[in-house]
Amino acid sequence: MEIGANDGKTLSNSLLFIENGWSAHLLEPSSKAFERIVKLHDCNKSVHLYRVAIAESSEEKVYYESGELLGNGDLALVSSLDSNELKRWKGTVAFEPSIIICKTWADFIIANSLEKTEFNFISIDAEGYDWIILQQIDLTAHNCEVLCIEWNGNVPLSDLFTEYANNHGLFEVKRNAENIIFARKK
Repeated sequence: MEIGANDGKTLSNSLLFIENGWSAHLLEPSSKAFERIVKLHDCNKSVHLYRVAIAESSEEKVYYESGELLGNGDLALVSSLDSNELKRWKGTVAFEPSIIICKTWADFIIANSLEKTEFNFISIDAEGYDWIILQQIDLTAHNCEVLCIEWNGNVPLSDLFTEYANNHGLFEVKRNAENIIFARKK
């Protein structure tokens, strides 16, 4: 499960798993990035694609879609529902507002009949919405064995992620400036 899958290739946390035969559920709200992800995985029946954002409520919301960031033709890498994220990237990348469909985690799961689905690997990269999303997911119920979540050097956020993951039996195994990886101890 990758929430914030972008184009499915650029900085993807799940592509290597998919290339090695894993099934995947990829969520991406950006229409432009979603077009690319569909082209990339269109023929793979093990990859399930959803053009949706996970949020605190199921409704349409303003989404700030970012333009090219890395200079390699990428798009929507730092797009967000959180208008505060625009300040963080001011002068670096342009944003264009649009209206997108948002679902709570519970509504998304029910709408797609995924209540009993195991998500052994969950990646959350939602530019300012990571904590809002994580606290909706019962990592134990979905048998999450590895969680990769964007923290962007925000220590208070890191503390929230750590406590939540630990409460589900997941412990930090790796951290860089962008992501923390938690895994279940065997």
